[in-house]
Amino acid sequence: MSALRTGLIVAACLWAAQAAAQADRSKTARTEYECLSAAREDFQNSRLALLKQPPPRTIQGIVSERRLEEEYCLRTARCVTREAAGPTAEMQASMEFSNCLEELSLDKYDAKKRGE
Repeated sequence: MSALRTGLIVAACLWAAQAAAQADRSKTARTEYECLSAAREDFQNSRLALLKQPPPRTIQGIVSERRLEEEYCLRTARCVTREAAGPTAEMQASMEFSNCLEELSLDKYDAKKRGE
């Protein structure tokens, strides 16, 4: 009986540890989602304000739009890599930033990646 009781206690401890880890992952995912949502909402509102400017589009307007896209992608990269640390975190942030800019450009010009 003692081995069965010990086995049950160990199983309960493992289950509790997994549940706690799941709660931490859920909290991290929720925080990341909220961060990404705020970045997206700010980007959309600012971009809408830029697009409401009367034509013709000026060079300064085009540059402002690009800077807005860069700021959005920077915020997005920071949201995704918030929990990461070390040299791999910097590499991941750089990749996220680059991918974000690429996706925005593809979306903007209704284009597709090469090879698709």
